Amino acid sequence: MQINSHLSVLVHDLAKQYGTKKALTFRNFGSLKWLSVDWNQFSLRVKQVSNAMLNLGLKPQDKIAVFSQNCIHYLYTDFGAYGIKVISIPFYATSSEQQIQYMVQDAEVKILFVGEQEQYDKAHRIFPLCPSLQRIVVFDPSVRISSHDPHALYFSDFIALGEKLPRQSEVESLWKQASFDDICNILYTSGTTGSPKGVILTYGMYHAALAANGRCVDVTSKDRVIDFLPFTHIFERGWAYLSLTQGAELIVNTYPKEIQESMRETHPTSMSSVPRFWEKVYQAVKDRMDNASPVQRRIFNNALKIGRKHNVEYLARGKRPPVWLKMEYQLVNKTVLSLVRKEIGLENPNIFPTAGAYVSPEVEEFVHSIGIFMIVGYGLTESLATVSCDRKNMPFTIGSVGRPLDEVEVKIGPNSEILLKGAHQGPLQDQQRQVYRSADGGVDDARRQIYRSGGRCRRPAQVCLRTRRAGVPSGGEVGRRTRHQVRQPREPLQFARGQQDDHGTPGDSAAGTRLLRAGEAHHAAVAPLLDGVGRVDQHAENQACRDLQEL
Repeated sequence: MQINSHLSVLVHDLAKQYGTKKALTFRNFGSLKWLSVDWNQFSLRVKQVSNAMLNLGLKPQDKIAVFSQNCIHYLYTDFGAYGIKVISIPFYATSSEQQIQYMVQDAEVKILFVGEQEQYDKAHRIFPLCPSLQRIVVFDPSVRISSHDPHALYFSDFIALGEKLPRQSEVESLWKQASFDDICNILYTSGTTGSPKGVILTYGMYHAALAANGRCVDVTSKDRVIDFLPFTHIFERGWAYLSLTQGAELIVNTYPKEIQESMRETHPTSMSSVPRFWEKVYQAVKDRMDNASPVQRRIFNNALKIGRKHNVEYLARGKRPPVWLKMEYQLVNKTVLSLVRKEIGLENPNIFPTAGAYVSPEVEEFVHSIGIFMIVGYGLTESLATVSCDRKNMPFTIGSVGRPLDEVEVKIGPNSEILLKGAHQGPLQDQQRQVYRSADGGVDDARRQIYRSGGRCRRPAQVCLRTRRAGVPSGGEVGRRTRHQVRQPREPLQFARGQQDDHGTPGDSAAGTRLLRAGEAHHAAVAPLLDGVGRVDQHAENQACRDLQEL
């Protein structure tokens, strides 16, 4: 059951519901040991952060910024700020000094929370240039704070200011004053077409988006969700908050290059990612099979063929697989496909939202064929992430980015632009209601699915958006137009009510016995080849995060 409270009290309401259930699993900076906190501990720490912020002089609608990798302190800081109506602004951990100086000055940030030494050093150097900046709070206790820096303190010292909840009555008074019209976050774009623009997100936008996604994204309190992408990006931020509203356990991965090791150690059930992650998994498996013996290659290709038929040709189209196909799939899933998933660390996969760039249909089909439900979606920072996405309980089409959310109005305008309508705030410099324009393809009205454009990109010279790997950008900036040649939508699949499905006929018991015996042989033949498949190139993981920042 989703608990979609105002973000100022969300963690505390979840603590009332889930108590001592695990809420967050994490590793401290530089540590190899996984730790966890329950919902009650999470709630207490958030209260302490709210109290500490008040003791440092923050007032409602003041602004803080977080300049850090993903870490548990990040979540404490964000939700602590929400509790006293303070606006939180995330910075990418790789941002340059010039970028953070611009954003701190533009937003008039008062306290800057930083992660490790690199972030502290940059913050320390720009501090004298930012008149609004009063304090630097350092998450990592191993950071060496300059002896000439009276404005910096460690997070542990910061927490001590609110450890005994000295101003909790004021905090609870601010909870009662919380409004959905208040500004929650300001997320800065990369500034590829000029200075970065701060996109305003209100509590009401989060409330509406979390409710809409909660109705169509199948994440539950049983899930263990690992955070791979940076919280700075709206995709991961929205996905993490959605998972929290459902009572899921968050596994906080701090360093992107360690994601595969983290997955094998923590065994998550869900994760959001960019397509590059799955491209590397696909390529690793393909390379292994190309170097395999003919027998091993034939066994794996047959398993993949059965997986494709079962998951793509039947389930994806809303059709019930025949009994014989179910039996074959159960066999190859247990003996071959499960080995691939195990090497990635996904023994019990649920859903895997994927967005931020073009998803190759070949890769998407492969991921579904090995038994991993990839939810391809499309969205913008300005729309608070999701505009459309696949649904686990509904037919979907390989090559599309799913069905628009019910609360979002979508239509195709002049020059094949995708027009989005909703009550959203504009950029920081222009807080007007907007109709947002993008251009990732066209809408098939019969299926209500948005299709990615496969055509050559055509756009004004001054608009610079990434379109690598024959793909298209994930979205346009507020008020800017981008034009693309739009692929004609495919013929819609027909799902007439009451249509007879091909259920097939069950095989005889002898055939079933032969299948089981063959499965044991398949497992033994393929298992050695898949060792190490999940070790995705570290360069690719780092590049994925850079791709998101540039988008």
